[in-house]
Amino acid sequence: MNLKIENLRVLVTGASGFLGGRFVERLVLANSNCEIRGLIHTYSHATRLGRLPVQIIKCDLASERSVSDSLRGAQVVVHCALGTKFETISGTRALVRASLSQGIKKFVHISSVAVHGYSAPPNTDENSPLPKTSDVYCRIKIESERLVQNAIRENNLPGIVLRPTNIFGPYSRPWTVRPISMLKRRDVVLIDGGNTPSNAVYVDNVVDAILLAITSESAVGHTFIIADTELMSWRDFFGSYARMFTPPLPVYSATRREAEEQTRRQFQSSIRHLLQGPKSSIGVLPSLVEQVDALGQIINFLNEYGMTKRVQALAALVPSSLKDHFLRGPESLRVIGDTVHKAPSSGMMDIFTSRAKFNPQKAESLLGYHPRYSFEYGMRVTQKWLEYSRLLEN
Repeated sequence: MNLKIENLRVLVTGASGFLGGRFVERLVLANSNCEIRGLIHTYSHATRLGRLPVQIIKCDLASERSVSDSLRGAQVVVHCALGTKFETISGTRALVRASLSQGIKKFVHISSVAVHGYSAPPNTDENSPLPKTSDVYCRIKIESERLVQNAIRENNLPGIVLRPTNIFGPYSRPWTVRPISMLKRRDVVLIDGGNTPSNAVYVDNVVDAILLAITSESAVGHTFIIADTELMSWRDFFGSYARMFTPPLPVYSATRREAEEQTRRQFQSSIRHLLQGPKSSIGVLPSLVEQVDALGQIINFLNEYGMTKRVQALAALVPSSLKDHFLRGPESLRVIGDTVHKAPSSGMMDIFTSRAKFNPQKAESLLGYHPRYSFEYGMRVTQKWLEYSRLLEN
């Protein structure tokens, strides 16, 4: 892809994360002579970023002064950061205000197709109404995107909103590390045969879309779904990961009714262990949070109202042996539960059974987006990273 992105001052939020980190890498590899500022939340997560010629800035996105100081002199903002609801919404609001006051030339906001919910209708596109949802992640994406779109409409923010589908590739926790863990645990990963669209998109195709958004003037003010054009099912998706192992791992399937019944039994088993005492409850807490939306919302609420540091301080006092037991929560549940194979959460089941196939037609026609990297190529590169990271070891 031959794009002239040179001598720009680019600020990237979430630069130590999966997508933001890969975007920074690509910008550096392009020899663009750009001045790149990577905003991060904590230095301990910036090892990948630290090997690059990038200005690393620790910034509290919830602080308008911190954001304004970090932004000063920048020309382009690529907003990839994601935290708690409070951090994400406050940070997006602060970024938008600072960008307007400082005359930013381009604001690229990374949203997600999650704004359409986990069970979007088959013909969903950029103009489809956004649903009301109780899911925390979907609400974060909806509310932060609306802040940007309101600023575009009311204050002429030169913004572009990108809604990627399920991004996989090296360093992707949700769609690379987690699927590998699910397969290794022998979890159920296919619902009703796994023949619905996975909407998987390789990370470098999304980076291409960001680069196109930076250079395009006709795309300002628009929202784009960013997806691969290959129709890969969940069976294709998990099958590709399973074949990376020697011998290939089995891929377990269940009907939705069977999976929902299994989830109910898992929840009952977790509650029994929770009532037996603190030691037995430690191992099941992560799975409870995964299974019960209300618990996830309670934890998000605590973080939202400034209790994150207190929770972290409390966690520091927990003995390492208990921490290890806590982190093995899903594994522990698999052993102590009524059956061997753990079913997906209700939200994951919605994703696995959705018949929506997100189409990048608008991005192709107006942004000039055409996915260069095939699913097969993306999986080959991803396998090399998994091998290097020793995540394919049983």
